[in-house]
Amino acid sequence: MTIKIARRQGRHLEVSLTTPLHTSALVGTLSADGRHLQLKGRQLSFFFDIDGNQMSGCGSANGGSGTIENWLDNYSALCAELQAADGPK
Repeated sequence: MTIKIARRQGRHLEVSLTTPLHTSALVGTLSADGRHLQLKGRQLSFFFDIDGNQMSGCGSANGGSGTIENWLDNYSALCAELQAADGPK
């Protein structure tokens, strides 16, 4: 999983989250102390703890059509551990 910050305004972020199968746009907010990040998109929700250049946390994903049948067949819970990397120069 890769998270790239597309835009930041104070503590508020717009990010893209990319996996081998999907890319999603999410919005999020950093806690006042910068140690937690809450992200939410149409199909994904995550809460991360930040420690230096690493963050870890868990979230959930659901199907995207908006029907209850799609949610029931495509719901998942997931966790991730991420490490900061230098972006393109």
